[in-house]
Amino acid sequence: MKRVVALLFAIVSAACADAPPAATSGAHVAIFFEPGSETPKVTSKDAMAYFIEKYAQETKHSGRSPDVNVVGHSDATGDATANEKLSLRRAAAVADLLVKGGIPHDRLKVSGRGAHDPLVMVGPSSNAQERADAFDQNRRVEIELVSRPY
Repeated sequence: MKRVVALLFAIVSAACADAPPAATSGAHVAIFFEPGSETPKVTSKDAMAYFIEKYAQETKHSGRSPDVNVVGHSDATGDATANEKLSLRRAAAVADLLVKGGIPHDRLKVSGRGAHDPLVMVGPSSNAQERADAFDQNRRVEIELVSRPY
């Protein structure tokens, strides 16, 4: 399990680094959060900057502003309804940062998924550290460029 978590973390980290993973327009990153928090971790600052730069490049290249999906997630601890609300607040907080970075608000589609789409699954045989590592990865907002048809 630790190797799976480490591999998934490496994949997500790569999305925040130089080479974009496969996505609709070449930019799909994850922004991570502390438990119960709506404020992105400081370590997500580079991922936000990367995404805003990719948005600007796509806009310049295509001559049109692409749409952006902003989807919040939570870990599976606590009440499901509270987690859904928290995931939406996280997505809204990231959307606000994207707008401050120059992305028009009308290009953003904001939603929250609660704990419904975990990045890392937690099995019944997972130890406490594996669960903590998985929950760290599941507390996130995913942002993705979506090309609009011409």
